[in-house]
Amino acid sequence: MGGIVKKSLVWFALCACLAAPAVVAQEGFFVSGTVGYARLKLSPAQFGQTTLVSNNDNDLSSGANLGYLFADDNADFLLGFEMGYQGLGEASFKASGYPTLKADLYGINAGLIVVAPMSGFIDVYGKVGQYKWELDWGVLDNVRQARKGKDVYFGFGGKYRFADNLGLGLELIRYAVENKDDTFNTSAGINVFNAVLFAHF
Repeated sequence: MGGIVKKSLVWFALCACLAAPAVVAQEGFFVSGTVGYARLKLSPAQFGQTTLVSNNDNDLSSGANLGYLFADDNADFLLGFEMGYQGLGEASFKASGYPTLKADLYGINAGLIVVAPMSGFIDVYGKVGQYKWELDWGVLDNVRQARKGKDVYFGFGGKYRFADNLGLGLELIRYAVENKDDTFNTSAGINVFNAVLFAHF
């Protein structure tokens, strides 16, 4: 008897979820906050005449975006734009006979986003744009130098909309960073795995 009751309750809960009103992907402004894991594997860097080898550094990433989504009655997706800030953490470099050099990477991103509703509650999305980064590096915290540049980022993700204006998601974004000058040369493909909170208004 108890087993029948438990099965009945499970089926009732499932039917209630399927019968619940769908939350529709919204046109309009949105904000998102991210926190996650950045794999900061940079290529060997050239510091003057010395080659520095990067550690396999993994660090915390965090950021925030503001964007807008446009809906079209004849399309099954929403197209929009976003811009915001993304910090990618810290990497370190070592060479024999030299102290460890540390580099912090952060910047402003701006790009396009495409959102495709998959069901009443699930969306998938892709994004591509430009990352205007700044690399602060040095041996000591009070003796630092900065390098700036612009490179591409792209990625994809999915989100679960649990309310009319709120959603939780996961995304994988790849950032390209390259700096070449007489003092400090390096390049990187940085993979970032984020948890994302969305709010639409």
